[in-house]
Formats: sequence, C-alpha cells, structure tokens
Amino acid sequence: MKKIGMALWALTFLGSVHALADDGIKIGVINLPEVLQQSPYAAEIRDKILAEFGGREEKLRALQEELQAESEKLTRDSAVMSESARQALQQEIMTKQAEFISLQESFREDTMRRQNEETQALLEIIGYEVEAVAQAEKLDMIIHRDAVPYIADEKLDVTPLVIEKLKKKKK
Repeated sequence: MKKIGMALWALTFLGSVHALADDGIKIGVINLPEVLQQSPYAAEIRDKILAEFGGREEKLRALQEELQAESEKLTRDSAVMSESARQALQQEIMTKQAEFISLQESFREDTMRRQNEETQALLEIIGYEVEAVAQAEKLDMIIHRDAVPYIADEKLDVTPLVIEKLKKKKK
C-alpha cells in the first residue's frame, strides 16, 4: 500500500513538473549535499572547528588514556593491592569516568552547535549563488535533486554551476 502511495505521489509530482514545463517554465535541479561537500568553504569550516575544539579533544583523549591505564592497573594489580587501595582506585576510576562522560557530552554538543552555525552560514551563501545561477540561466524554479525521482536531461542539474560560482567567490 505504501509503494502504491509513493508511486501515485511520484506520478502526480512528475505530472505537475511536466505541466509546468509545457507552460514554458524552466526548471533546474540541485544536489545540495554535493554542493555542501564540494564547496571550498567546507574545508575552511572543518579547519575552523578543529582549531576551536582541538584542545578540548586532546584533553578528552588524554583523560581517556589515563582511564584506560588506571583500569589496566586495577585489573593487573588488584590481587596484590590492599582492600583500601583497591577501593580508592576503583572510586577514582568511577569519578574520572563520570567526568569523562560529562566532558565528552559537552564537547559533542558544543561541536555540533558550532557545526550547525557554520553550516547555516554556508547555506546562506549557497542560497545567494543558487539564486544568481537561476537568474543567469533564466530558470523559474530550482528544486532539490532528492525531490525528483527521475531527470531525463542532466542539463537541468545546476549543481556544477553553483559549485563553480562558490569556487570563484572564494578566490
């Protein structure tokens, strides 16, 4: 039943697009994930986030290694440790694990927030370039590639044009 519904939606959508094309409306298609990936700004965003959060990532890695070393020490030496020393080490490991989990979650949230902020800024730039391509190519509409199940003519794909405009703008 779900497949029938999808097929009917696709036929309706394609019929609408075909009707628009018959009316002389020019349509373009864009693959936004490809534009985001191939944008010259993508590497800049990665570098910016790495520079901003690299120190925290290193601290997390060091804390993780410290936890691993202490856990190995506990496993290796627990038979020869006094009960109080073993309990103290176990307590220290649990405290550091809780701290690590908290720091890791905070790190993940902060990096995702910054990634989203930078991606939104890039999407604005891409939006301007998509509009410029639409005007230059005299297109009435540009739709996302994922919204179109089939494209008969790959010349409708404006993705390379947008990527090229982004590269020129970056220079």
